[in-house]
Amino acid sequence: MNEAFGKTFQALRKAKGIESKAVQSDSLSYSQLMRFEQGKTSLTIEKLFSALNAINVNFAEFQAAYYKIAEPESLYLSEQVWQAYWEQNPVKIEKILAKNAPTNRGVTHHNDQKIVLAQLKAKALLSQLDTNFTLSKLENKQLYRSLIKLKQWTKNDCLLLMSTASVFTLEQLSELANSMIMTSTHIFSEEDLQSHIDSVLLTIIRLLIKRNFLLSIPEIFAYLDQHVLPDFNMYERAMLTYLRALYHYRKNPSAENRAAVDTLISAFTVFECSNLANRAKTELQAFK
Repeated sequence: MNEAFGKTFQALRKAKGIESKAVQSDSLSYSQLMRFEQGKTSLTIEKLFSALNAINVNFAEFQAAYYKIAEPESLYLSEQVWQAYWEQNPVKIEKILAKNAPTNRGVTHHNDQKIVLAQLKAKALLSQLDTNFTLSKLENKQLYRSLIKLKQWTKNDCLLLMSTASVFTLEQLSELANSMIMTSTHIFSEEDLQSHIDSVLLTIIRLLIKRNFLLSIPEIFAYLDQHVLPDFNMYERAMLTYLRALYHYRKNPSAENRAAVDTLISAFTVFECSNLANRAKTELQAFK
């Protein structure tokens, strides 16, 4: 859990004039609450909601306070970069990076570190828009470490990884996928987060298949089988079915496995998913 969650809770508790001991309960000890407020440990969703209820704060209030406390400058920088990315405007991202370049005094303050991380993410997105721009090996490692250390994934984390997956090594992608699968709780305030997680994992599977790095794929499939619901996530379910067939063909390029992939591509065409069908045909052609 982000350490700013604890700081946010502490600020709200103090603003209410409530002593920390008044928040403790059978399920949340005083020492655990103190470690949470100090950013040293996390709380389960159930315990956090219980603690918020004890200080009479609803989640909307907590969320609003969180965004005021959690390095607003770096969040603002991230919003600017994402807007430029969706506009497919690499020049705009370059200008944002130049305007927010690190100062010569070094990175010492916690907020400075957050800004530098936001700049690193901006560079990763820029590398996807400008083929002449690449991350250095050090920057790649820093970006990977920032993601692999996440205890909870947000939609922005998912979008970042999905948009920049190609900059990572196969081993890094496998480990990041495992991190997402093994994370016991994800940030609970965001709607459709599971769909974002599923989309990232499908993107990773596609890259692993493309590069013939198949060892870790069955575990990802097993996770997606439990989380992509056929009645609600038709696109993700179709992609999952297609990638599973492609995986088997990549693993064993038999006529039977090829026919299974061709059948799915034909289905995409029938259902007027022409972009998906054309992309699948291109992928399949590359494996011949």
